[in-house]
Amino acid sequence: GLLGYFGSSVLAVLVPALSNLPLLPLAVTAWGTLPAAALLLAGWTVGSVLAFVLARLARGPVERHMPAVMRLADIDRLIHPRHRLWSLIMLRMSFPVDVLSHALGLFSQRTTWVEVALSTAIGGAPFAALFAFVPTLPPGWQALTLGLSVGGFAVYALWILRAGPAAVARDTAGP
Repeated sequence: GLLGYFGSSVLAVLVPALSNLPLLPLAVTAWGTLPAAALLLAGWTVGSVLAFVLARLARGPVERHMPAVMRLADIDRLIHPRHRLWSLIMLRMSFPVDVLSHALGLFSQRTTWVEVALSTAIGGAPFAALFAFVPTLPPGWQALTLGLSVGGFAVYALWILRAGPAAVARDTAGP
């Protein structure tokens, strides 16, 4: 059961149309809140690294057959050059783990699998815990959680926009 739930978490990241969240209440009932959240997070982390690596392998054929897509899809502009890990964590908290993992592998020039793993583990932890605890939260706490999430994304967006293209170009220029 534990291995099956972990595997379904990995598969849910690899195949964006799938989700194992409907199984989460069963996992919480079977193993408890923290073990279910830990399994979910571990599956997300392993799945995100696998999705990143698979997308990185597909990068060459995509570049050869659709070069315009590669020029237009510059995901690195969303990552602050001086604070890469924090930017990736915020992106992880803002976008679905599956879509972002595939996009980083395909379109990011600088992102590594280690950054993907760390950002998923850190950025996904609050959501894994929240998804495991959500049935027990009162509506007021649920609203507060939503408000904090929206506020955090707004702060991140302002941070990136404030840096502007000139700052990004300056920070990414070589010596």
